[in-house]
Amino acid sequence: MNARAYFLKGCPREIGLEMGRMLGEKLERNIEIYQRKRPIPPEVLDMEMLQNEAIGVLRRMPRRFQEELEGLTEGANLQLQRVAEWIAVEECLQSGCSGFLINWV
Repeated sequence: MNARAYFLKGCPREIGLEMGRMLGEKLERNIEIYQRKRPIPPEVLDMEMLQNEAIGVLRRMPRRFQEELEGLTEGANLQLQRVAEWIAVEECLQSGCSGFLINWV
């Protein structure tokens, strides 16, 4: 596995924009793979719930995360709905799993 670390500067939106530009089309492919492979078994992901609840999940996040994801969306030329669905997967699993975010200061 080749891991890379990037140190980006700017406000959350600027950081998201730069990440989105770097990822480009790879982000869409990764979202699709994550939604297909993350849930084990795959039928535990309620796709209707995911599509209906994704924007709400994003809007409940702290503002700085929303701004970064909005920048990421724009930089990768994706729809906000698509990125919101990516981050909302964990909340739409019927398996009871959970996810968390860490903000390093």
